[in-house]
Amino acid sequence: MKQYSLLVRSALFLALAIQITSCQKIIDHWPGHGHGNGDGDSTEHYRIKSIKYSSNHADDPSRVSEATFYYSAGDHLDSIISAGDPDYKHNWVITFAYDHNGRLQKYLGTYDWDGQSGSVSDKYGYDSDNRVVIDTLFDGYFLVGSATYSSLVYNSQGQIITDYFHVIADGIPQPHDTLNFSYDTDGNRGVVTGDNSLQLGNDGTGSTDSTVYDNKVAYRSTNPIFQLIDRDYSKNNSSFAIGYNSAGLPLGFSIGSTEDFLALGEPREIEWEEVP
Repeated sequence: MKQYSLLVRSALFLALAIQITSCQKIIDHWPGHGHGNGDGDSTEHYRIKSIKYSSNHADDPSRVSEATFYYSAGDHLDSIISAGDPDYKHNWVITFAYDHNGRLQKYLGTYDWDGQSGSVSDKYGYDSDNRVVIDTLFDGYFLVGSATYSSLVYNSQGQIITDYFHVIADGIPQPHDTLNFSYDTDGNRGVVTGDNSLQLGNDGTGSTDSTVYDNKVAYRSTNPIFQLIDRDYSKNNSSFAIGYNSAGLPLGFSIGSTEDFLALGEPREIEWEEVP
């Protein structure tokens, strides 16, 4: 699914999360979007502290970059800072803004990639059930003066099943696209289909996710925004996990896995910490 992550939402490698500006958490507003599996299991007491990822280095997948997650009191993520390895400058800082209900309203990402700086921002619109149904990305780095407008449709389980979007590239509107996400009886994402070669590769036939899953709680489920960004509400993880912590959360994924976390690349190592 890297074609989707890197081309459709190239800037959404941002590890968005939750900050509270009122007495309620945003995850309390989102039916079907929980922390862990929602059953009070031990995964609910953990959050990502940092990840080391392959950065999609086609020339050398062993090279890694690292992103660190900074939290405020109450398990609210304030910022994410990423730094590349000495030979690959891949640095960015994310800041967040929220509405009066404590819901994520927008973010701003500032970047320095190999000495070239830029910014990306994203704004969200909600329906009456407090689900994100409008996702608007403004790209000031990858495609200067460009934007992606998405309308999202959910199933009864709170999983995104349709992403209807169109791109304005360098001020020029592109054809509309539709991405359709399917889930199996275990609640894991399967086939993703689309109809336009601008986003899904030169053949324009869409793509198939052939992921084999484990039986552990999905690490994306520890934060509903991870699910939103990756358009992945799977209940379990890729079977390429290299190991698990005491709560059954993956410690990383092996080279060659189908994982592409937040469009960063393969999460080679995941460091977890207990929520205070």
